[in-house]
Amino acid sequence: MSEFLNDYDYVFPPAAVAQEPPAERSASRLLQLGRRSGEIGHRRFVELPELLQTGDLLVANDTAVLASRLYARKPSGGRVEVFLIRPRGDGEWEVFLSPARGLKEGTSLQVLSRSEAEARGPELSIAAVGPEGFRVKFRNGEEERRALSEFGEMPLPPYIARELPRASDRERYQTVFAAAPGAVAAPTAGLHFNEAVLAALARKQIALAQLTLHVGPGTFLPVKTQRVEDHVMHAEFYSIPEATQAAVEDCRKRGGRVIAVGTTSLRALETWALSGKSEGETRLFVRPGFDFRRIDGLLTNFHQPKSTLLMLVSALAGRENILRAYREAIEAGYRLFSYGDCMLIL
Repeated sequence: MSEFLNDYDYVFPPAAVAQEPPAERSASRLLQLGRRSGEIGHRRFVELPELLQTGDLLVANDTAVLASRLYARKPSGGRVEVFLIRPRGDGEWEVFLSPARGLKEGTSLQVLSRSEAEARGPELSIAAVGPEGFRVKFRNGEEERRALSEFGEMPLPPYIARELPRASDRERYQTVFAAAPGAVAAPTAGLHFNEAVLAALARKQIALAQLTLHVGPGTFLPVKTQRVEDHVMHAEFYSIPEATQAAVEDCRKRGGRVIAVGTTSLRALETWALSGKSEGETRLFVRPGFDFRRIDGLLTNFHQPKSTLLMLVSALAGRENILRAYREAIEAGYRLFSYGDCMLIL
């Protein structure tokens, strides 16, 4: 079992990072990987129904991404990025502020638009500064809603370069399952689905169930410890409805396969298996040596080097198999990361 961060490194050309989604959601490529055999196949995502069996169950994340990146002006005139992380109620949010130097409790910030000559939006104030980070507060619910709807930008990951926000990202960085607002990053495996693929899955009697895991900013944070086991995962809220719990149990009883749509769905299902709790916060760190109890397969995008997500897929299919599959995908011109192609591990 690989214990060190450098064991999860690989090299890729910058041009391999997808900067745009495909013209059609389902037009992405799909690399099929045998979980135990390591056998690789090159397919298209629209072939997913053919790759699954009648009686299988897909479990997708229905979280919706908030337009949580704001820009504001400080009283001194300088600009600051306000990344809303988690609501605390009554208009108060946990946030990342950048640059944070000189910001103090009580400081007022004027929300601005980057794309419309810095049109002015609502004001917010810094409510708390402490070891756990910053909190800001809107004056009322209406201003909070206006900031998100009119001035908020979709929080695309840093490897997707955007000089200015694009209206299209509000739709394309959101899955067809999105129903429960609360994420600051998309559960990207779900981005490939469209109504045509869902209909094809239904015709083959491949069931679909949903759960919620609100993806947090920790998904973008690098692992800084050299020993993998020393890394502490960020907390994320999850909830698995009774109908989904029943669907998972029924699928396993009849011998079908439970296939997680994305690492977030996998972590929620395996947290439920370990804790017995269908709702709460999870810090589950899935890495090689993990004993999977709820899932049999995974649909997922390609992940960054040295990331906890790369460790997760390595736990499922073996580190050497995963790194070999990534090398072959890169050589074959697959598109990487959030707006890129996907992998099916069965």
